[in-house]
Amino acid sequence: MRKNYFSFVFTTVLLVLSAGLSGQTVLLDENFDGVTPPVLPEGWIAENSSGTGTTWVTYAVFAHSPPNCVAVFGDWQPKDEWLFSPEVSLQEGVSYRLSFYYRTSSTPLQMQVKMGEGASSGEMTTQVFLDDHINHTVHTEGFAIITPDEDMTVHFGWNVYDGGNQGNMYMDDILLVEMEPVPEISLHPQSHNFGTISINETASTSFEITNLGGAPLQITGVETQPPFYAEFSATIAPGGSEVMEVEFLPDEAGVFQEDLIFTIDDSFEGSNTVTLYGVAYEALSGFFEDFEGSSELPEGWSSIVESTGNASVTIYEAGEFYNHAYSGIRAARLYNRYADDVVILVTPELANLNNGEISFWTKVAVFPEPLIVGTLADSDDHASFYEIATITSLDEYHQHTFTFEDAPDDHAYIAFRHGATENMRPLFIDDVEWTVETVLSPPFNLEAFNLEGGGAILLQWEAPEDANPMGYNVYRNDQLISDELVEETDFTDFDIEHEATYNYYVTAVYPGGESDPSNIVEIVGDGGYRMIHASAGGNGEIIPEGTIVLNYGDNQDFEIISMEGYIISSLVVDEETIDEAIGMQEYTFSFLNVTDDHEIHAEFESTVNIKLPVVENFKIYPNPARNFVTVALDDTHTGKGNLSYRIFDLQGRILLKGELPSSENIIYLDSLKPGIFLLEILDESGKLKVFRLEKQ
Repeated sequence: MRKNYFSFVFTTVLLVLSAGLSGQTVLLDENFDGVTPPVLPEGWIAENSSGTGTTWVTYAVFAHSPPNCVAVFGDWQPKDEWLFSPEVSLQEGVSYRLSFYYRTSSTPLQMQVKMGEGASSGEMTTQVFLDDHINHTVHTEGFAIITPDEDMTVHFGWNVYDGGNQGNMYMDDILLVEMEPVPEISLHPQSHNFGTISINETASTSFEITNLGGAPLQITGVETQPPFYAEFSATIAPGGSEVMEVEFLPDEAGVFQEDLIFTIDDSFEGSNTVTLYGVAYEALSGFFEDFEGSSELPEGWSSIVESTGNASVTIYEAGEFYNHAYSGIRAARLYNRYADDVVILVTPELANLNNGEISFWTKVAVFPEPLIVGTLADSDDHASFYEIATITSLDEYHQHTFTFEDAPDDHAYIAFRHGATENMRPLFIDDVEWTVETVLSPPFNLEAFNLEGGGAILLQWEAPEDANPMGYNVYRNDQLISDELVEETDFTDFDIEHEATYNYYVTAVYPGGESDPSNIVEIVGDGGYRMIHASAGGNGEIIPEGTIVLNYGDNQDFEIISMEGYIISSLVVDEETIDEAIGMQEYTFSFLNVTDDHEIHAEFESTVNIKLPVVENFKIYPNPARNFVTVALDDTHTGKGNLSYRIFDLQGRILLKGELPSSENIIYLDSLKPGIFLLEILDESGKLKVFRLEKQ
């Protein structure tokens, strides 16, 4: 999905996600339920810009909040269809949130939202939303935050277009509200693992800072601790975004975790903290350097020069007549002035020095010169130099190889020191290669399983044999996904999509570096099932009731029905009160695209002083049913001939109806498809009882 940002006399943020709503004044609120399809609500206008005759209409299927939505259908021709809102007045400096829910059929479509002074495509001047690859078949919220810099009266226009695809577009629950004048900081991502690098390396990442609130966000700085570094300050308008770079520059080995905190003026909403994580191993475990990268010493290389003359360590570059490089045009050049000069070329810090081997090529310009090969415990102190061997550089390149089995454990650098002569001749070193025999053993026997019930993938592996890593990194589709170093030999990935294919591997992290990957496993994610716990207090019911088990991504409707003389006093969904249900006798709540467990509970209260008795004079069986269901009446109602029934689907459509003349009444269900229905029993005064009926 593409997300664009636009600025033209106001600022907008264009996102497609679910977000909290905080509003003061409602300017638009349209669910398309107050009309009979295909008629549009009063003040809403459709424009068939494609000329095909197919444009926006209301529709009684695939609504986000049943019964109606608004839709555009495929007609075997390119679409260019507009839907315009009634006019609304926006005030200078006030932030507004425009939101709507939309979905398509199986064919990708494109949709933009614009605003302009008139309700026609020619008067739409400013784009506030764009999704140019819509392929989701469940309703998703799209929104824009708008802050005009002048008073204006505008219409909003939703434009669906394609190149001839036959997909259908459905949209519902359009809402435009004035936002509270408080900034809200949104950080993406909320945390970052820089992975495993050498102390001679740098890793970086970027964070997007977005203001989803209704007032400017004043960020005065950021606070964090080494080895993480960042600088940032900005004023972000409502709906605006900025990008901040963060670097991981470790100068010692270890496992690091720090919080990065944004300092913000005044009050704000959201979280201003992200967590940073990274692992640094001791040093390079191997390299090849030919000095061709630049005219300066390569990164990690250094020198020690102590001389009363013009001694130096530099990068030599071939001239018009001479090329003293072994390969290419550059080599390291050591030049001394006096016999007691200190002239040393120092490699990057190295791990496992005792198990390594270094090879290099060396020569002089004219006269032979001594070259002393050794180690340094401190790259800045020549007194820590420990001699391994002295060789003679000649006027032709020769290769030399050394190992360091007897080197002290605390030696971390290899050093090349110009010998003690007064010939004042340069000495050249080129094509230096460091290799280590140490094997960084990877984990093995990696396996992947979908957890029972779905929603996550469990990875398990075996630790490397004869090795003791500090921990493990977990990779999915070649991207590091573990937020920190994993200490055990298992990991659960909760961030999965249903029926998506994933490839996983694991690496082991040692003080000397990161191992090669384990075996790679492939698995298809299973969203599994989810549960909704539904309950109700006395004097009413919720249908269905109990623990409802759904497949991942399913929808589920709940009918909340009060007894006669009662109304809904509260409806709580996941600890949030649904205010619009309070005071109603009946209410439908819909869970859409269920990907988490939920709870829903209803309570009822009387509208009169004396509560009516609960009517329990009916039974239905079997339930679940197949071909028929029996409605049994007690003596209170048998033979009176004034009872009837109606069977509804969960969208409120009457599918069957008839009389209940006897004590046992059979209702045949052959015309119904398997599913959940409502069986309502009525007398002349109205509804007596409602049952949840399941047909198998």
